[in-house]
Amino acid sequence: MSAGVSWLFTKNKALQLEVVWIKDIGTVAEFWANWSHKTDHAGLILEAGLLWLSFSFKIQDKRKWDHENGRWVPEPESKFESRTPFKYEWF
Repeated sequence: MSAGVSWLFTKNKALQLEVVWIKDIGTVAEFWANWSHKTDHAGLILEAGLLWLSFSFKIQDKRKWDHENGRWVPEPESKFESRTPFKYEWF
């Protein structure tokens, strides 16, 4: 079971929070962080797990990176853009 919140806070930047309950696989504790730039969906990802819960925090660019020309390529309108700026859903 999981629950998440997504928010488009600028034209190209999105924030996503997610909590996942994993009933079959548990871990005592874990933490993972990643920062990327000049790549598809660049941004910050922080994830933490404790026992059967996993938490995820992401701030990412929704565009793709054109490696040949060294620039961002705007994505065509997607389902994410057509939603309200703030949403809550069960996955």
